[in-house]
Amino acid sequence: MVSITAELEKAKTTEESLITIGVFDGVHMGHRSLISQLISQAKSKSLISGVVTFSNHPGTIINKNFEPNYLTSLQDRLKLIEEIGVDFVVPVTFTEEVANLKAQEFTKILQNKLKMKGLMVGPDFQMGKGREANVKKLETIGENQGFKLTKINVKGIKNLTVRSTSVREALKQGKIEEATEILGRRHSLKGTIVLGEKRGRDLGFPTANFDVPADICVPLNGIYATFIYLDEQKYLSATSVGTNPTFNGKQRTIETYIMDFARNIYGSQPKLEFVSKLRDEISFDSIPSLIEQMNRDVEKARDILNKNKSPRNHA
Repeated sequence: MVSITAELEKAKTTEESLITIGVFDGVHMGHRSLISQLISQAKSKSLISGVVTFSNHPGTIINKNFEPNYLTSLQDRLKLIEEIGVDFVVPVTFTEEVANLKAQEFTKILQNKLKMKGLMVGPDFQMGKGREANVKKLETIGENQGFKLTKINVKGIKNLTVRSTSVREALKQGKIEEATEILGRRHSLKGTIVLGEKRGRDLGFPTANFDVPADICVPLNGIYATFIYLDEQKYLSATSVGTNPTFNGKQRTIETYIMDFARNIYGSQPKLEFVSKLRDEISFDSIPSLIEQMNRDVEKARDILNKNKSPRNHA
């Protein structure tokens, strides 16, 4: 297993830095606020800005029963952080070794490997074995070890708690617009298109069946207006998340009907972006009634998507 020191060396920093640490799952508006302030303060102090992000959630090591439910893959998370404009991002694996490091040991490694002169954190930040060091203790450690601890308040959103947990809860309740507000962009997932039951084709609505990693957060079962991105092209689509109760399905699936589209895309890995929930998943008494509802779903989705074609910015 690669040690944290070896992973940090991959950053290849040659200048003194101001850094922040965390999982940053989803890279939501709070994360963006923190990292933007990090970049600004680093420039004002002639330092380079850096983000240390844990590749895996610390809970996977601290709690053996913890099941991660990521908002973004590691690859997407790194890309989103880099796009904010930080000088470097270095992913490290949270291992038993890391979990057992005292706060002053961890910060000393950051000083040695990343030339850390400053550490920027949010008000609730804790680190070290058993989360031993809060902001106040880290200030003292910084004074003793020669780095400056900066506590900042991250950007909030009216009536919403800006946390990764809040995004997951919103998605699990089908509150897509709420998740969008906290993220500052629409929630999306990527998966491989695989063979399904081909039932949609028989109903007149051929669907692309997504196979997504088990640890990625999928919204509540239901029907959604979605955009799908294929070969850098954006298409209108309607997506069903659920078990197909009309056909007594048991396995949860993600099936997307792409409007005005007729290509074989098996094996491709498109991005699916959730815009709005249309309705709950329900069981129909007959196939004709199901088809009738599917037609209504597609037209409703088309109407919503045509009104939301512009990309959601990180405003």
